[in-house]
Amino acid sequence: MAATFVSLSCVNCGAKLQVYEDMERFACQHCGTEVRVERRGGTVALKNVLDAIQRVQAGTDRTAAELAIVRYEKELEIARARLEQMRAEHDRRTGIPAIVGALVIVFGVIGIFSNAVIGVSLITIGALALAHGWRREEPREVRKLEGEIVHLERKLAENKALVDS
Repeated sequence: MAATFVSLSCVNCGAKLQVYEDMERFACQHCGTEVRVERRGGTVALKNVLDAIQRVQAGTDRTAAELAIVRYEKELEIARARLEQMRAEHDRRTGIPAIVGALVIVFGVIGIFSNAVIGVSLITIGALALAHGWRREEPREVRKLEGEIVHLERKLAENKALVDS
């Protein structure tokens, strides 16, 4: 019994191929492109397997990006709230030396009228306390959390771009 085949062209390189009845999937002997044989209503067609895989991958990537967006938005909300809390705490701690310094300066100015040495000393101490409060750097944890927020914002933007494309 003779084998029945259909002559078709490769979807990638155009080379002539012989597609036998029992073939469902094979690689082109000329370029190596993997193809799938589709038979419908008496017709035979070749479909590039890689194209189908890429479409499935694109759909999977999009779904993963949609899920990541939800996660990143929640993480950003939590991180921003924590940053606000840390900054408020920092402001409270640095504000105390500044307020104390300002009060000591006021007492120093008042003290100058009764005793110049004590007054000048109080003004100096107040100025140092005031300067200490103003110069205080934010804690390392704040800077680290700011970096994490920037990272989360970048990842969120990347995933939104993937979903929008």
